[in-house]
Amino acid sequence: MKVGREFLIWVFVLNLIKLSSSKFFNLTMTMPTLNKSINNQSVYIALKLPTDEELYIVDFHPIINIQRAKFISTYLCSKPYHTEANFWLDTRACESVDQSVLIYEWYESVPVVQWPKDAGLRVGTNTPYRYVVVNVHYRSSDSNDIYAERITLTRQKPKYEIGMYDIMTKALNIQKDRVDFSCQYDSSEMKIFSTLFSSNFQGSAVSLYRVRNNQVQSIIKGNLAWPQTFYQLSNVADIKAEDYLIGLCAFEKPIQDQMLKSRYFVCQLTLMFYIEQGEKITAEGCEHNDFSSIIQRFLPVNAHDTPQTLFDINPMYPKLPPNEWMQSQLNKTLLSSQSSDNDTQTIYLIYANQHRYDQLIILIHNHPLISIFIIWLILLVIGLVVLMYVIHRARRIIVYSSSHIARPTSVTVGGDTSSLSGWLTKRRFQQYGDDDSTANVP
Repeated sequence: MKVGREFLIWVFVLNLIKLSSSKFFNLTMTMPTLNKSINNQSVYIALKLPTDEELYIVDFHPIINIQRAKFISTYLCSKPYHTEANFWLDTRACESVDQSVLIYEWYESVPVVQWPKDAGLRVGTNTPYRYVVVNVHYRSSDSNDIYAERITLTRQKPKYEIGMYDIMTKALNIQKDRVDFSCQYDSSEMKIFSTLFSSNFQGSAVSLYRVRNNQVQSIIKGNLAWPQTFYQLSNVADIKAEDYLIGLCAFEKPIQDQMLKSRYFVCQLTLMFYIEQGEKITAEGCEHNDFSSIIQRFLPVNAHDTPQTLFDINPMYPKLPPNEWMQSQLNKTLLSSQSSDNDTQTIYLIYANQHRYDQLIILIHNHPLISIFIIWLILLVIGLVVLMYVIHRARRIIVYSSSHIARPTSVTVGGDTSSLSGWLTKRRFQQYGDDDSTANVP
């Protein structure tokens, strides 16, 4: 069926974000109803972030039917893949892969990552990202359900700032059925709490270690055959200047050289970390195997071992592989996480049919001074209406009082009770009678 012309509107009254005094506020991005069959497709929506103020994303709350959707992803982009369309199907989230970052993902078969408290990802002013893009990937269905993601933000600087650190292994480093990486970290201390694994080839194991003072510490081990998404570390791993980061990505079979020509990397790890406010991470990532001697000396012999259950990655995870854990979750028809802070304001971003006043709503949102002017104008009109009503009411009371002040009263003349006009008439006739009597006297 043909999708009618729809567009995103803010459902709020007079710029709630600007006027809210709450420490946190929620932004709920809701998918449209397409009224068409969905067959293993992705639906994207985008929201432009304010560029005139500093905001921090602190939490995510997916609202989704686990029986109808496979995953929901959240990206930050300098520019979305479509700027004119209000939503789009399949393709990708952002126009440029180099100017985009995946910051959160709910996946059907992997426990969701919890961000640390007192930490936030900075967006808005002085950041390269201008849009939030949410992607819901649906299973086969007659029509898509209205799912959403609630993003919690704050204007107050949290104690820690969240960032990303990439480790990529290129084709030049390939060694038969594995690829090694090693680098020396030389920036401010960062604390890793989550890692995303991804590969362009059919892989098996991925391992990451820290070498400090000739001591090896395992950070995380993963399975490249599992969903390529974020996994929670069992313990936060701190990385300091002069530490070495080493590891490998193993593959089920040797990779042919010709298969590598169209690929920029064969394996990638994205480390999600937090640092103290004011600290800076100068290094953008690690892309080489510059310290092969460190690899040969400190890489554990079991680095090739592949995790068989989620528990092998994190003891807090169940002792099940992802597909079995997913089956145990299918009886939960709706996932709707609640905000950890009750003192929040909620703003909904929804789809609606176009109306004449929609542009006015958008104009008010983009120009706060207009909303203040409209408030004063409304108050002025209300005041004038009340004043006119009071004046009209007062005039009616005055007219009513005047009509009842000078009413004629009865008087008694010669023992007969009559009105003054009647008495005068009678007196006049008596006078005429007296005049006639006088005229008839001889």
